[in-house]
Amino acid sequence: MRSNFIQRLAGVTATLVLVACGQTPSTTQDNPYANGVSHDWAQLPTTALTAQQLTAGDNTLQYETPTFAQNGWGPFERNRSNGEQQAGDGKPLTLNGSVYKQGYGVHANSDLRFNLAGPNGELCTRFITDIGVDDEVGSKGSVIFQVLLDGQLKYTSARMTGSSPTATIDLDVAGWKQLQLVVTSAGDGIDFDHADWANPRVYCQASSGTLQMALSNNGFATVIHTQSQTFQLTLASRTGSVQGPVDLRIESTDPASPSLLQLNTARVDFSGTGPVTRDIVIAAPKIRSNAEIYHCVCRVIASVGGKDVGSVPLDVYVYPASTEFRFVPSDGISAKVGSTVTVMVEVTTNVTPMRFTVSPYLNDSWADSETYGVIVGPRDFTVTSKISTVPLQIQFKKDPPNEYHVKTFIFLFAPVNFTPPTYQNLPQQASLVWTAIP
Repeated sequence: MRSNFIQRLAGVTATLVLVACGQTPSTTQDNPYANGVSHDWAQLPTTALTAQQLTAGDNTLQYETPTFAQNGWGPFERNRSNGEQQAGDGKPLTLNGSVYKQGYGVHANSDLRFNLAGPNGELCTRFITDIGVDDEVGSKGSVIFQVLLDGQLKYTSARMTGSSPTATIDLDVAGWKQLQLVVTSAGDGIDFDHADWANPRVYCQASSGTLQMALSNNGFATVIHTQSQTFQLTLASRTGSVQGPVDLRIESTDPASPSLLQLNTARVDFSGTGPVTRDIVIAAPKIRSNAEIYHCVCRVIASVGGKDVGSVPLDVYVYPASTEFRFVPSDGISAKVGSTVTVMVEVTTNVTPMRFTVSPYLNDSWADSETYGVIVGPRDFTVTSKISTVPLQIQFKKDPPNEYHVKTFIFLFAPVNFTPPTYQNLPQQASLVWTAIP
């Protein structure tokens, strides 16, 4: 509701106009959404995912602490709708008249991330939640819900408004490490985009085995073929003293597709209760074709005296080539908001020909990159020499909301049809600094 307050100072009358999120004021200047400006809120990500309090059985997700949180209008709310810019100013979560006691109230564009493992090795297998635009905005608002697992998009809703029926997500999350809940503005601005993850929960299973195991980088790596990758393997006993040594092997989670990775460290010393950390080396196979990419969704299995005592997920992509990308000039570019600019990227590769696809990824968020800039073309290209220069057309859509008018884009380059689970680990990327000209 819009309210006018009269404040009198030394005989001067000033009118203060307070406008709630998404309501239309009398002038553009008073609109908090004018010119696409939003009041973003972000909780800085931790340096690594941390085990949460998930236990075997049904877990209500709102009791867990996100490992990363970003919200488009004030902080996200726990067990309340998003409300406005202050914490705790939301209402009970309500979708089409149904009130939910538990869940998250967010505002596009938002991004919440959770670890899918418990402190005692519990592994989660299903994620279930109701979704919709909260009743507090009536029939207004327009959002799209997305669920990503380890950075891979696994669910996208239809465009939902305040008049849309409540939808339910029931998603298999077995074998994945990170759950990412994203709400976008559906491409038409963020006015009234109050979205609810209502009664979100994950079902987890107790870990089997007497050894608790963890791999560095959550067991993920991208490796050039015929080369090797070193992981740090941490071992700890759950049930008392273990008398090693511990034998290790790699097995694929798909019986129809056996692992081609070689474990160069087949045995490690471990006695007692731990925890202890040991280096293990995994060798990548030779790839027969420049266009081929090998992906192993596997597990490292530990055994003592011929009996399996624990396992840990291993997720490895093997590239056919070593490549590097850099923008020329390297110190960035200046361009007007709304303009389309041709920039040059230098590609160095030891294998040709290679075909790549390119995507923008800004501030750890796809939604952010689409808000501020987008590649016009080409989306994919082929290089035929070991050092090539490729032109990219980039449209800069929105003025960065900082006093320096500067944004840094990260452009990701990958072989065509390659979708890694997390782009932060990709070696094929290049940064471009854009300074907006008024």
